[in-house]
Amino acid sequence: MKESPMDLRPMGIGDILDSCFRLYRANFLKFILIAAIPQLVLFLISGTWQYFTFSIMTMGTPKLEAAIPVFVLSSIGTLLLLIPAWCLYLVGTGALAYAVSERYLGHSIDVKESYIYVLKRFWRLVGTLLLTALMIVFGFFFCIVPGIVLMMLFIFTTQTVVLEQCRVTKAISRSTSLAWDWGNLGKIFVIGLLYFILSMVVGGIVTVPFMIVSMLRAQHALLPTFELQILQTAAQSISNIIVSPIFMISFTLLYYDIRIRKEGFDLQVMAENLGHES
Repeated sequence: MKESPMDLRPMGIGDILDSCFRLYRANFLKFILIAAIPQLVLFLISGTWQYFTFSIMTMGTPKLEAAIPVFVLSSIGTLLLLIPAWCLYLVGTGALAYAVSERYLGHSIDVKESYIYVLKRFWRLVGTLLLTALMIVFGFFFCIVPGIVLMMLFIFTTQTVVLEQCRVTKAISRSTSLAWDWGNLGKIFVIGLLYFILSMVVGGIVTVPFMIVSMLRAQHALLPTFELQILQTAAQSISNIIVSPIFMISFTLLYYDIRIRKEGFDLQVMAENLGHES
């Protein structure tokens, strides 16, 4: 369904944030649903693993010889959970980027279409994130500042893969080209910092009560119950569902803002619309 596109004009940080929250409010349920699907799958996987480890730990007070294998198994399982978590993160953020782009350009948001579109580009997303992650870790290994700079330069890789259909190395170079400007890097840093603060605040609000209960039980030498653990995990998932769309909306709007400033993207869209009308 064709809708009116958003105002295609250069924006400052305030304009981007204002447009982000207006877009979020106007399409709240669809953005929440897109963000909730990977979080729900991950919650089911994580909850199952928590139940497994909790059942073993509460079978009695094990001897040291028996506790060590349980700890090792639990650690390996936790690490293995990072693989589906990482894959779900890729798909979810890609679907959000596509949905934001569709609405920005005047199309309605379709949750199913967003996921189908992104899944076709899944391996490009995997390759891009793997390569950028290695480079960022390499940057942090030498000094914190290069790692942070690389994170900012690679911030648009999801958009370049999903929206421009770039391959791995092209997506990275394209993101770097878009971000490489002191003004753009400043916007990326400020928006990223604000998002980090927001995620910490929202995460704290929903998870602190469970942490307090756990601490009170620990003072009485009581282990956390499985119900308490699963509720804390659910609260963290809810926090991620609420906040994650804000990250992708704001940076996708910034992506288009930079393209408007550098490449006249607004004129391209206007010409295309005139072509369709004629």
